[in-house]
Amino acid sequence: MFRHSIRTLLVGLCTLTAASQAATAVALAVPLDHHRATRTAARVLHTQTLSDLTAAMKGEAFAHASYTLFGAQADREAQSAVGELFRTTAQ
Repeated sequence: MFRHSIRTLLVGLCTLTAASQAATAVALAVPLDHHRATRTAARVLHTQTLSDLTAAMKGEAFAHASYTLFGAQADREAQSAVGELFRTTAQ
């Protein structure tokens, strides 16, 4: 289940990145009137948005790995309930 959600998220991020680059290229290549330029600019993803998405993805991946490792350590210390809690949190 987790692999599917990560795969979906990565595909979405790649699509957003490609759409952002394509929209920026179109916006730079075609001179538009002010009203149309404003609407096009509103559709383009800003660099900060992509940066925030990348940071969030890295943070979530790190959290998942950490909770999984904490769960494994709890199991080694005979704390199966705590280990299960960490694994559930990771998912």
